[in-house]
Amino acid sequence: MTSLILPDTDRELSRQTGWVRAHWEALADHLLDSLVPYFSPGASLVELPGRPSRSGTASDALEGFARSFMLAAFRIAGVQGKGCEQLIERYARGVANGANPDHPEAWLRLTPRSQQMVEAAAIAVSLHETREWIWDRLDPRAQEHVAEWLGGFNNSTTHDNNWRLFQVVTEQFLASVGGGYRQAEIDAGLDRIEDWYVGNGWYSDGDGQNFDNYIGWAMHLYPGLWARMAAATPGAQYEDRLKLYKERIKLFLDDAVHLVGPHTAGLRVLAAFLPLQALTDALLTATRGYRMMRPTVLLDRVSEQFAKDEHRCFAAAVDDDGVIEQCAVAIRRSGELRDELREQLHVQHVHLRHLLDPLRVVAVVGERVMRIGHADLRVGAVAGFAGELERHHARDVALHGQ
Repeated sequence: MTSLILPDTDRELSRQTGWVRAHWEALADHLLDSLVPYFSPGASLVELPGRPSRSGTASDALEGFARSFMLAAFRIAGVQGKGCEQLIERYARGVANGANPDHPEAWLRLTPRSQQMVEAAAIAVSLHETREWIWDRLDPRAQEHVAEWLGGFNNSTTHDNNWRLFQVVTEQFLASVGGGYRQAEIDAGLDRIEDWYVGNGWYSDGDGQNFDNYIGWAMHLYPGLWARMAAATPGAQYEDRLKLYKERIKLFLDDAVHLVGPHTAGLRVLAAFLPLQALTDALLTATRGYRMMRPTVLLDRVSEQFAKDEHRCFAAAVDDDGVIEQCAVAIRRSGELRDELREQLHVQHVHLRHLLDPLRVVAVVGERVMRIGHADLRVGAVAGFAGELERHHARDVALHGQ
């Protein structure tokens, strides 16, 4: 396992941080290279060490492939495939084997409200972004297998929150490549998020007041990705929705810029995903052709946090192989906190100075600040909201999804 080696800073091009495109490419390459030892022989699974999730080891290995494929896809597309031959071969082989129901490393089939739905959406996005280098080069039988596997979304049911967008982007990808899809399900998912829009660029993640990192990572990101797919689908209507999404993401970024800075260490509890989702939204805004100042500010602020304190941006345990294990938990009663701390002491190389970081997530809604007890990607959190937001009492923030 090699250490992360960054190029020299470029203060002429990036006066505030010195970080330029080459730094982000080096960081992406390091993360992707670190995964190579954990790929299965057929390259369709990434079996990372650590305790399994509630979804099981097969689902976890699919997740390792799907999530890293997203990073690889944007890395490949960003340089038009040049110099990424190994990445292209690795993920193309993994896609072909994973989608093949007769292969020993075949992926779990999609079932209603299963974790596989999340990973399928990530794979659909990745295949769209690398269409020229991976999808178009798969043989017809492999493409058929992929379309059949992703087609598990058709006539199926997701959780009624940001997961609706996973169905939207997956079926839109299928529409763009001539696979089976249901336009009614795409439209219904996009219409459903309108019920959760609360104004000023902010969505609730499902019914209620579920304000969390998925506002940026899912509620803004996936509609934008859907629009990119729709633009590649002959006859698809997307211009009106895209105009609306552009306006909303601008409003959101005006707030999101305040989530990243030298005094927002609590945000690191989600393994830097909050700053990175803000960065992702900033970059997505740029790809939509929307000229604004905020993406540049966000890039500088996120870069500054990595450049100054790249290790502390992960509230996690780092093992000897350079793999980061996220240690997010939901604390609903005092006994759980005691039990969780006892368990975490058995994790290798826990940064004890960050052991309480999971209890200090800060989220911003407009000009209001609320302190969240914890954000767990699968379970939930307890939040103390400002009285004006919650009226009479604080509520549980139900975080569902990835």
